Amino acid sequence: MKAKKTGQSRSDREKNTVRLAAAQSSALPAASPENEDSLQAFFNALDDLVFVFEPEGRILFTNPAAQSQLGYTPAELAGMTALDFHPPEQRPEATKLLAGMMAGKIMVCPIPLQARDGTRVLVETKLLHGQWRGKKVLLGISHDITGRKRAEETIVHERQLLRTLIDLLPEIFYIKDLDSRFLVANEALAKHFGQKTPAQMLGLSDADFYPPSWPPGSAPRN
Repeated sequence: MKAKKTGQSRSDREKNTVRLAAAQSSALPAASPENEDSLQAFFNALDDLVFVFEPEGRILFTNPAAQSQLGYTPAELAGMTALDFHPPEQRPEATKLLAGMMAGKIMVCPIPLQARDGTRVLVETKLLHGQWRGKKVLLGISHDITGRKRAEETIVHERQLLRTLIDLLPEIFYIKDLDSRFLVANEALAKHFGQKTPAQMLGLSDADFYPPSWPPGSAPRN
């Protein structure tokens, strides 16, 4: 059986999903113009990317950090929607996450933003309900995690390199905890104790290989 066509494009369906979630959001207290001016000044001072947009998704305000990072002018940003900042292939996923965040079921959106030149900006975005110039709005605050991700990748690479060097050592190498259990072992140690891989040594101690009163220099128990 063929599915009935709705006559809506994918973009229209995405916008309807956002509108539905917006309709379910709770009412917000009013804010004074003075408070809103102070809030704008605060946003302008942040290094995080800040977006103020209507529940339907249309952008009302962006701070200088967002304009600089994404490479758009304030006038260009004002004509865009929240979903326009995500990579095209990830917008359907972003739509679902946005609806979940508006309903209070999802706290953080991990989908990257896409700058005007196509550069991907790795961010973690949080969504808040608020008031802006007398309108109920959504506040998107995106924290750039590019540096953190690079640092994590560097640590992983360095650990892999260190692991390779340890395994290539012809001498026995190990690290133990205070209870004499192996935390790190190399290929030479595993071979010495008759184990197939260093991983089989982890969590074991000398007591697992030697008798309780073995004399120094005696052969290990395999």
